[in-house]
Amino acid sequence: MLPLKIEGTGIVSHIGRYDVAITWCTGGPGSPLDFLSGTITAANGDEIYFYSIHIEPLVIDYKVDGGTGRFVDADGEFTLTQTEFNIESPEGAPPSGTYANEGEGFIVY
Repeated sequence: MLPLKIEGTGIVSHIGRYDVAITWCTGGPGSPLDFLSGTITAANGDEIYFYSIHIEPLVIDYKVDGGTGRFVDADGEFTLTQTEFNIESPEGAPPSGTYANEGEGFIVY
């Protein structure tokens, strides 16, 4: 298994501006061992915890599993579709890149 760390920022209609940190454990392309889990941090510091429940190329379904502050008992689901993914591997430096997603879902808290 290869663990990867993904970080990003964005805007969600219901939450507003946020930061996200995701750990992606993968056995490689097409591996049935892929699993993602992460934390969305709202601008006020409240966190939402989530994990993957179904992964297909370019589309991932997630389950919301609680959080902190107003999201302590949060529940919900969302689907993200990858619209951009660029990996850069500069000589002598670890790989890095950019990504973009679009999605929809719901959260109850």
